[in-house]
Amino acid sequence: KQWYQRRVAITAGNTETDENNAAAHRARILGEHISSYMQTLLDDDEDAYKRQFATYRKEGIMPDMIEGMYTKAHAAIRADPSPAAKKEKSTDCDSALIPLLVNLTTSL
Repeated sequence: KQWYQRRVAITAGNTETDENNAAAHRARILGEHISSYMQTLLDDDEDAYKRQFATYRKEGIMPDMIEGMYTKAHAAIRADPSPAAKKEKSTDCDSALIPLLVNLTTSL
């Protein structure tokens, strides 16, 4: 088996019962493992929680909000599965070089 097949078999539980697989897959897809880890860190090691989930904290996302966040994201993807338009990159060489030049001159 490939690594991803083994991972699915491990996270999906018993491969002989479809309902166990469905429940395990649903939990994984909706981020239950993330929510559980967040809650564990929050309870046991707040400093580690602050480091690991700084962006989530900044956005006000708590462990009990993860499933709703994923559900909302999946609904938005189903509503419009087309990829978002890519932002155009600057082709101006000077704008890309300015930060490099500033770093070089300040480090001398």
